Amino acid sequence: MARRFPEYPIEMSYKLKRSESIQSGVRRIATQQIDRAITELDDTTVDPHATIHQVRKHCKELRGLVRLVRPALGKEYNAANDAFRDAAEPLSRLRDARSMMGTFDDLLDHFRSHVKPDAFGSIRDALSRRLNKITDDEIKQQFAGVRKKLVVSRKRVTDWKLSETGFNALDDGVAKTHHRAADCLKNALYDPETEVIHQLRKHVKYHSYHARLLRDIWPAVLNPYAAALKEIGELLGHDHDLAVLNETILTSQDEFGAAADVEAFIGLLQQRREQNSAAAMAEAQAAFAEPTEVLIKRLKALWKLW
Repeated sequence: MARRFPEYPIEMSYKLKRSESIQSGVRRIATQQIDRAITELDDTTVDPHATIHQVRKHCKELRGLVRLVRPALGKEYNAANDAFRDAAEPLSRLRDARSMMGTFDDLLDHFRSHVKPDAFGSIRDALSRRLNKITDDEIKQQFAGVRKKLVVSRKRVTDWKLSETGFNALDDGVAKTHHRAADCLKNALYDPETEVIHQLRKHVKYHSYHARLLRDIWPAVLNPYAAALKEIGELLGHDHDLAVLNETILTSQDEFGAAADVEAFIGLLQQRREQNSAAAMAEAQAAFAEPTEVLIKRLKALWKLW
């Protein structure tokens, strides 16, 4: 039986250390994340969908890392960001096929007091058929392609050079992710459409990676801050999963059963999206209440003390 991956101790390694330069720290973290992803791709004893989750997570953390030092990394930034994005992209379809099953089950569990456990069986059966169409050979082929891209990226990491040192290598990157997330939040509060929420989720995640990378300069505050950002990202991630399921069903309604069943299910789905969105917006307004310039000034002072 395939086993699931244990959680790697990323919380211990996905952070900058006082004992090393920013350039050395960024190279170290990037190398560790790539090596873990390659190791996971090579382990055939693991549930492939667990591998997909882990590898996509590493690629997101790598993109968060290069965004932290974006201006200082110079021309290498675009190449690195594109490489990590392109490495993870082929896994998105595989991930969505599995996640839609989980999203369906979670949705019915949430409304279990109102919906029978076997309700909407035709929808679940259709999702199951889609998942079963993904063959082992297709997964192996995708894994091989991702691995090849990561091996190439790993070789380039040793050539990364930062044009700045200390906090000067970081401040623009942190400011950009915070400011973009705050702007996306304003847009989402005014116009909570799927694409707007998606952009908010993306930039909240990047900023949460930066909080994790910098957490040692003030652990008592930055650890809870990173945790709060992660929670917001997860709420917005649930909304994304619901949006993917919603679009999949509406695009091929005939595949999912009787029109009345589909309409009733979409109603529940939209209700759940509204609940998730309301919770995420409330948390995000608190997390991004501080202006970007105030945050950067405070982090810079803390960095000097550290």
